[in-house]
Amino acid sequence: DAWVMILAMNEKDKKKEKK
Repeated sequence: DAWVMILAMNEKDKKKEKK
């Protein structure tokens, strides 16, 4: 589903934001 990709992207963004 598309929401799965969105969730994965969100998690990646959260990890990337953590400098």
